[in-house]
Amino acid sequence: MNRPTLCMLAASIAVSTGFAGSDQPVRVRVTGDRVSLRGRPDRTAELLDRAMRDDELVCMGATNGWVAVQPPDNIGLWVMGEYVSNATVQASTLNVRSGPSMNYSIVGVINKGEQVTLRGELEKWLKISPPPGSRVWISEDFVEPVVPIKPEPLEAEVKPAEPPEIKPDPAALAQAEKDKLAEEIAALKERLNREEAEKARALAKAAKAEQVISVAPKPVPQAVRGTEPLILKLDKNKPQYIYEEIPGILQRANPGLYQLVFISGDIAEPICLVRGEKKQMEERLNRSLLIKGYVNWIEGVDMPIIRPVKIVEDPILENY
Repeated sequence: MNRPTLCMLAASIAVSTGFAGSDQPVRVRVTGDRVSLRGRPDRTAELLDRAMRDDELVCMGATNGWVAVQPPDNIGLWVMGEYVSNATVQASTLNVRSGPSMNYSIVGVINKGEQVTLRGELEKWLKISPPPGSRVWISEDFVEPVVPIKPEPLEAEVKPAEPPEIKPDPAALAQAEKDKLAEEIAALKERLNREEAEKARALAKAAKAEQVISVAPKPVPQAVRGTEPLILKLDKNKPQYIYEEIPGILQRANPGLYQLVFISGDIAEPICLVRGEKKQMEERLNRSLLIKGYVNWIEGVDMPIIRPVKIVEDPILENY
């Protein structure tokens, strides 16, 4: 059934009963048991508390099937501690959130110089009593407007005063947009880190499936012809699949393999073997590289072998 929102209905009741011009706030009554109070008008939003049947709440607005209500006093809200000193707000505007993290919903804004009632502390966040103007959300399916008692008629009709025009605070709006952008950037970084970790796990899983790997003989340059292909069998007594970043000069080694070499003057000291795609390796022969990947130890070989995940050409090696 197409019905008006509850706050509009409650407002019409207030007008019909003579309370439209009074200071009495519009209230709604909870009609269900253990009804969720959330940080924003969304069923997936964080749960802050539960309202019980017949609880009465002050209505502050409504949208898309949700009613904004004044938070009950038992709910604790959160602010950044660095902007509060001696229970007084120091920032021009300070967001009030439903939890101790930038990921929680903004449920109110308090201005510089306003006092807060402290209830606790968690790391850099302060838990406070709900300040005036803060709001939480409840589904309109579980509330109904409270019909006020009609007062005795006045002898003379009193024209209700027009409510003052409320203009949005540009600074508060700008801060809210800045906070929203920061939250979106943080979420994007978290998603990228998660995807990178999933790729690394997939590579490690594929590598573990290759317990014994035989490198088939391929045509090689004359400098290494006649060398037998190396049978790669993991050494069970040494750690395997360890992520490393190894610098060096890339050169050919055993058929199908390459090696990173440390060169100082006339001395060339092999560092590790490299098992990578031939085309990639041949294009980078005798180049200074930083190879990032997973390292294994092979039976009978006195240096590790690395499977490249990423190759950096001509790196700056001060930190290696």
